[in-house]
Amino acid sequence: MATSGRNAALSTESNIRRCDSDGADPSTIQHKFLVGYQGWFTCHGDGQPIGEGHHGWLHWFTWPVPEGGNINIDLWPDTSDYSPSELFPAPGFKHENGDQAFLFSSRHPKTVQRHFHYMAQNGVDGAFLQRFVGQCDLEQGNHGIRRLRDEVGDRVKEAAEKEGRVFAIMYDVAGVQADRILKIIEEDWKHLVYEKGVLDSPNYLREKGKPVIAIWGFGFNDAHHTPEQMRAVTQFLRNATPGGAFLMAGTPTHWRMHREDADPNPEFPAAFMECFDAVSPWSVGRYAEQGGIDWFAENCIKPDIEFVENWERTKGKRVEYIPVVHPGGSAVNMSQGKWDINGAPRQGGRFLWRQLYNARRLGGGIIYGAMWDEFDEGTNFLPVVPHKNQLPHDEQNKFKFMAYDIDGYDIPADWYMRIAGYASEALKGERKIGEAFPEQEIKDWWASRPQYERGGAVMAGAGTSTAGTLHVVNTDPSKEPPPPPYTPAPGQGVQTVPIEKPAVPLSTRPSTSAAPPPQGQGQGRDASVSALADTFQQQSLNSPPPPVRPRLAPRSKKSSHTTIITTTTNMTGTTPTASPSPKSPPRILTTPPGHRHSGASGLRLRSNSSSSTTTSHNRSRNHNRAHSRTPVRIRAHQARRRPGGFDVQFPQAQAGGAYGYGYAPGYGPPPVPGPGYGEQGHSYRHTHSGSSPPPPPIPPRTSMSR
Repeated sequence: MATSGRNAALSTESNIRRCDSDGADPSTIQHKFLVGYQGWFTCHGDGQPIGEGHHGWLHWFTWPVPEGGNINIDLWPDTSDYSPSELFPAPGFKHENGDQAFLFSSRHPKTVQRHFHYMAQNGVDGAFLQRFVGQCDLEQGNHGIRRLRDEVGDRVKEAAEKEGRVFAIMYDVAGVQADRILKIIEEDWKHLVYEKGVLDSPNYLREKGKPVIAIWGFGFNDAHHTPEQMRAVTQFLRNATPGGAFLMAGTPTHWRMHREDADPNPEFPAAFMECFDAVSPWSVGRYAEQGGIDWFAENCIKPDIEFVENWERTKGKRVEYIPVVHPGGSAVNMSQGKWDINGAPRQGGRFLWRQLYNARRLGGGIIYGAMWDEFDEGTNFLPVVPHKNQLPHDEQNKFKFMAYDIDGYDIPADWYMRIAGYASEALKGERKIGEAFPEQEIKDWWASRPQYERGGAVMAGAGTSTAGTLHVVNTDPSKEPPPPPYTPAPGQGVQTVPIEKPAVPLSTRPSTSAAPPPQGQGQGRDASVSALADTFQQQSLNSPPPPVRPRLAPRSKKSSHTTIITTTTNMTGTTPTASPSPKSPPRILTTPPGHRHSGASGLRLRSNSSSSTTTSHNRSRNHNRAHSRTPVRIRAHQARRRPGGFDVQFPQAQAGGAYGYGYAPGYGPPPVPGPGYGEQGHSYRHTHSGSSPPPPPIPPRTSMSR
């Protein structure tokens, strides 16, 4: 009998060797759904800490909770697939039945392969591995953290090759002194190419033969970059990369308008178009409900696409436009209670679907999902505990957690990976993204997956998985829907390509993978990671790795289906709607005047001096702060550094949406100071645009002088 897709064993090298043609195509970025991959979670006992005396936890905790630390996640990862060797006890957290709660490590080779196997099973093409430029600055003593990032990079390269996925490097320059960016990238890129051999991988993503390299964070309003500095970095990467480079820019939301979160220098829009081959404006934190999503699409995405199309007509250079989508967000624990739990409700997938629908109808042919493993801010696609009664708790019940049923939906843990896979197939013309949410098709995801043969056994997998030889194929490609741009007819529902539906069980949550991946370097305990500083003040924990994985409460068979319990969302998704986009942002709220944050990861805001003057003591206590995409101007004297935290006075800002933070028409959590070991950027970016829509788009600029 065929097994569930979630029960499928991880791919082996022999499978890949005979099935390379079935994997994601590394020769082009076109028609791909790509995700960001942070790879920044570490646990005590998973390998050598980044510095002598360090407790070993990065991003899960600021510090072990029994020792006074804070947990940085609102959604608990569902680890029921993981093998015992991949799981590490979360200090201070137990399930209702008294069993220890466990977490995974991003440096474990099995775990990284498992994450890429999920991509392969669901048809997601691959990932941009985040590489924080501040962590690569060896002159600042960041040897330990850079070696950790190298280690994770090795695991990602191996996993992509084993699972037939693509990968590429995305540099994040946020939080780095502007005049040091070029030097750091020069040294680090040569290190990656010639010492790590990153471009030697057949799975490194390319476009027209050129390696794809993304740079995130140029041109934000608090970064003090210049177009000339950005141009120097892009020229280096093109000249120093064998065969040249295809460069993608992760830009501010208002890059085209050089306002709000974007640098006011009017030369930046033309500089982005001249320096890069693709632009991908950040959208996380800009909306929290359907009205905001639609407003953003009509007032940001649509004129952005018109701008790049006009540039191609008038300048003769094509620049790809890559919209950013995310499943939702929640950051109450990371903010230590300053922000609401479930601030951007997922609404059973309808929040994500509305973004996909708008991106697709406006002509998006490549989509970036933020992010595969971003648990800090609750924007992850990876599985989480779906039901409230399965959540762990600390001894004092101090920390709040949420499960997928918080919005009144009974959905399985892998729900958002399924939606990502659906979107990936739509980008390839295999499905069509209509206005209505295809709830039933997502429910029946594993029953409708193509089958793959593996050594005589039949397994379910994604349409582009490399797990075995293709056994059932889609219909004639000539009958597939046309590629973008296109606009569904009014009232048109979701269309799918008919495929044979094998009789497989709908259960999606096996206890473990049927066949664990190769151990590689075992549990990563012999990783080569050197000390980062001598001033760490906490001693490491002594608890050993778990002997067995956690046992969650039994899940009923109907958990693979979506059952609406209660909901007040206006994104019903049951029938197509034709409600117009709002002409102006929704309701206006006011950001609280001040917040205090103690070392939580994510949602970064930095003072003007935070990058280069942070003491080693502060770095040791705030090492795992997430790199944020939250630019708000803040004077240096406003951030009074304290061990493990900052007090910040925030400017008053208009806001709307569920979070009530400063961006119209949606949400964007209040900023949090940074940095932490060079990590900044790549999360919510805080900004506001007032109560009126953006002004009309500016024409392309030819002069780069002020």
